[in-house]
Order: sequence, then structure tokens, then C-alpha cells
Amino acid sequence: MVGLLAVLPSQQACAHEAPSGMRYNGWCCSPAGDPDIATGDCAPIPDRAVRTTAQGYVITVRPGDHPLVTRPHQWTKSTKDVIHRSTDGRYHICLYPTEDDLRCLYVPDLDY
Repeated sequence: MVGLLAVLPSQQACAHEAPSGMRYNGWCCSPAGDPDIATGDCAPIPDRAVRTTAQGYVITVRPGDHPLVTRPHQWTKSTKDVIHRSTDGRYHICLYPTEDDLRCLYVPDLDY
């Protein structure tokens, strides 16, 4: 029983952590245990997927760039939108409730 208790917290934390250990904002991620969402709603994406503009960011992802992406997508985030700070030097996106919905963007310190 003690071993089971030790495993549960780390599994729960993974839903809101990047592979680097960076914590995602809970609002950005799917609710824990949501049966309609596959794991990996928040994940790092390649640097090439993000273009910085004077107005904000253009995010273009293809299958393979994010665990939930099955077809090409493009979104824009204005400098007036809430942009989260990435602490691991990588870009990250959170897709929720579907792969069509960019809920959160995380940018590295150099762009923040």
C-alpha cells in the first residue's frame, strides 16, 4: 500500500509538468482524469514552430510537433494575450479541449 501512495503523486504531477520538470499552470491543462483528453495536452514544441512578430507570436505546428497534433495548425497570440514564461528555454503549448484550441503558450526567457 505504501508503494502505491508513492507512485500516485508523481503520476498526477506529470499531467502538469514538462519533461524538463517545468510546471504548467493548472488552468492550461486538461482536468486530471478527463477521459476525453489523451495525455500530453501540454508539451514542448520545436523552436521552428514559433515566429515572433511585432504583434506577438505565430505558432505553426505539424503532426509530430506535439503529442496531440494530427494535422497542421496555425494560431496567433497577441502581445496583449496572456503569455506564460518557460523556465527551460523551450517553447511549449497547451491544447485544450481539442487539438484545435491553443489554450496556453509558454515562451523562453529570451522572448518573455
